[in-house]
Amino acid sequence: MRSHFTSGFEGLKSNAIDFTAFVRLNLEDGLRKDQLLIYLDPQVSSQVDGFDAEKMLVVNYPQCYTIVNGKKLVINALKLSKAQNQTPLILEFPQAKAYTLNAVELNIANGLILLEDKQLGVFQDLTLEPNYTFFASSGVNSTRFVLHLNVPLSNPNNPLLEPVIAAQEVGVNIVVSLTYDTQNDIAIEFDQAFMPQGLLELFDQSGRLVSQKQIEQHYEHLPAPMVSGYYLLRATMQGQVYTQSIIINR
Repeated sequence: MRSHFTSGFEGLKSNAIDFTAFVRLNLEDGLRKDQLLIYLDPQVSSQVDGFDAEKMLVVNYPQCYTIVNGKKLVINALKLSKAQNQTPLILEFPQAKAYTLNAVELNIANGLILLEDKQLGVFQDLTLEPNYTFFASSGVNSTRFVLHLNVPLSNPNNPLLEPVIAAQEVGVNIVVSLTYDTQNDIAIEFDQAFMPQGLLELFDQSGRLVSQKQIEQHYEHLPAPMVSGYYLLRATMQGQVYTQSIIINR
């Protein structure tokens, strides 16, 4: 895997679309950067093998890598054998300051690529926002960040839900606000110009229907899931489909 491909982004050579899930992640400090590559492939071993590459450390530079069987890896090929794959990220910071994790190249055939910041309790969908800036103290941190590659094995190559055409969303504003009051619900407010008739559905990251209700007014509620994670809110109205992603942190 060290040089299997001659095309791709600068740095480690590969082609993102060749894999079910693929992330090329930079740890950046201004012009100084380090790069880590993680991907899923059903043909690789779950152990360190020829598809992985060990890390070569550079003094006084930010460093990012993973550890498998005691070895520091800059290319980590994960065996595609389960739907939810979690990889702790090891980050080394030469100074106490702000840094950025930047997913400069990624691909996922179907599913989610999430960055979890355990210190702040934040999940970020890297397919929607590839940059995550944070403050870190100097030293090695092996417990703060986890990369989640979630691919439903029962349907690995096709969309979980019907595709949404961007033109369908013109003129429609679906505003979602999360509230954790005594009702513990998700409040959904639809644009006043839109007729409130249709079906409202909430799906989890595997595509499972969590809850649903008929749309009868411009302000509706759904019970908020008890499990943290990425969810998809889908509204079907007047023959059109509109979606909005939600990340719930408990």
